[in-house]
Amino acid sequence: MSVLLLLCRCSLDPESRLNSTIEQYLEKKPGAVQALELELLGNISIENVEGSNLQSTGNILYILNENEADIIYPLKRNLTMTDGEELKLLDFSGDYAVLSDGLQFCIFDGDGNHRIDETIGDKKNRVKSLIIIGDDIVYYKNFSLYRFNIINKSNEKLLKESFPPPYANYYKVRLYKKDDLLYILAGLAGSYYFNIVNCATQSVVLKNLGMSSSKHFTDTATIRYITGNSGNWELMQYTIAAKKKTSIAKLNDIVDIELAVQGYLWENRSGLWAADYGKDKIRIPFPYQLAGTYKGRVLLKSKDYCYFIDMKKLFVQLNNLKKKAPDLFDEEKIKTTPPENK
Repeated sequence: MSVLLLLCRCSLDPESRLNSTIEQYLEKKPGAVQALELELLGNISIENVEGSNLQSTGNILYILNENEADIIYPLKRNLTMTDGEELKLLDFSGDYAVLSDGLQFCIFDGDGNHRIDETIGDKKNRVKSLIIIGDDIVYYKNFSLYRFNIINKSNEKLLKESFPPPYANYYKVRLYKKDDLLYILAGLAGSYYFNIVNCATQSVVLKNLGMSSSKHFTDTATIRYITGNSGNWELMQYTIAAKKKTSIAKLNDIVDIELAVQGYLWENRSGLWAADYGKDKIRIPFPYQLAGTYKGRVLLKSKDYCYFIDMKKLFVQLNNLKKKAPDLFDEEKIKTTPPENK
């Protein structure tokens, strides 16, 4: 009988399995909450990858360990920088990979074969961020952008313009690219400047948009980002062409937040929440953890896996679940439920 029930369950599509698990929860069957937690994730995700401490550039998921980098997704590569200090930066384009400790570049081909090493920074002016664009490594050093050509081994300043952070002593930088636009985020601890450069025309599109968090979502038309301070956060939208700022939502309490194409997820002291831009929020009644973003999708972590979330499915299934099992969304019940029963 057990085998027959298992075979019947496996033959169901994800939607039917989720509805079946909701019925088990309503019937108060043992283990139904844990099963519902997993079934919901399976229904709202398009893929998952093993790894509980993954980092993301937005285009690859990876793990750093001293001078070694393990690229986990979308393909697997193990790369080692044999000399230098602790590994801090990397990028992978398909044709090339580069590792850096801020002082040198260790460059590989797309298959992971070592090509060349090149000294780039010094201890006073370390490389803070890098990105591979074609045959070039574009990097940020001493408030400016430079370009190292892998084929010619040539090095030059990319633009005369500089892009300093709000405070120059301690800061981090992130570079990433969409189409012809290069994005530069520089700052630390609640104070950041966001800049956009058009690589095709080598012109500055946006200079020093102030942000209070490094978490944001940007496409070619809009930037969604956080302003404010503790207890008084605000989700903003900046329309690039019109140079117009619009408030989307007020968020009094943020522990962590991730913004994506179709909405955003954030954690506060009462749990995890989701909302489409400009719409009402809804609680996520399970202890998933935010784990970054990948190509415009939020990553959620559960156990030893990261899940790539389909936001449309997330909103549909959360509303479906709230309609059928509203007690799951009761804040007081969630707070008082013993961990083994959550």
